[in-house]
Amino acid sequence: MNGLGTLRRLRADARDGALEAFARRLAELRLAEELLRRASARWESQRGRVGARADARLSVAPGAAAATAVLHARHESRLRGELEVLAFGRDMARRELAARSRRSDDARDALEKAEANLAVLDRLLERRAADAQRREAQRLDDT
Repeated sequence: MNGLGTLRRLRADARDGALEAFARRLAELRLAEELLRRASARWESQRGRVGARADARLSVAPGAAAATAVLHARHESRLRGELEVLAFGRDMARRELAARSRRSDDARDALEKAEANLAVLDRLLERRAADAQRREAQRLDDT
């Protein structure tokens, strides 16, 4: 019975450790989801503002001189650069979310496998303990 108790304690410790790791990964996954949501919202907001600014500037001076067109082109170029940076950040957040999601799935699978292995070991130890008790009872009956 001592071996069975030890196995149960080890099983509980392993399960607790796996559950804690899973909880940490789940928290990381939720953080990554929030970062992705914020990056997407920032990107959409910036894209809307850039479009509105570009439309406003072009509509204010439809017959403007070449200098105004150059200013608009520079401004549009700068805004496109900002949008590219925001899009890159959003894509990075998406990739991080996907990676953390895979890690979360891997942790869940590892936890399930560990629990299955521990259940098998638990049954084996119980069977061994029952066999030992049977042998002890037979030995006492034989004497």
